[in-house]
Amino acid sequence: MQKEKALNAAQQDMLKEKSDFHQRTAELKQKLEEKEDELTQRKIDFERQSALNQQQIMYTDQKASDLSQQLERTVQRYEERIKMDREEMQRELKEKSAKLTCEKENAEAKFEAKRKQVKELESRLQREVANAEREKAVLILKQQNLENQHESLQKNLESQLIRLREEN
Repeated sequence: MQKEKALNAAQQDMLKEKSDFHQRTAELKQKLEEKEDELTQRKIDFERQSALNQQQIMYTDQKASDLSQQLERTVQRYEERIKMDREEMQRELKEKSAKLTCEKENAEAKFEAKRKQVKELESRLQREVANAEREKAVLILKQQNLENQHESLQKNLESQLIRLREEN
């Protein structure tokens, strides 16, 4: 009986251990399922976040591409505008240069014409001054001759007057 008791006790211990083992196994299975559910949820969250990130990357890449194209178009428009402005400025500069050159040539022609007129006036004035000097010299000679004649006449008149007075 003691063997039976010992056997019963050993069976009960074994049953208890088996029950504890089953309970522990059930708990571990429960924990395993919870961890698997958590892992599955994390995997789903990760895949969803990955898909969102991928979508955001695609959106950002598309936006960057659009902005890059917009920048290229803007740069191209500005370069075209700068080229047009440069060409217009060069054209205006050429026109102004041609106008100034024409004005310079006209001014030089007018200056040359005025210089010729001044030379002609100087030469005519010099001729007139020379003629006036000659006429002046002639007039001075005539005046001297007239004064001499006047003196001579006056002396003659005085001498005739003296003679007439003496005769009277």
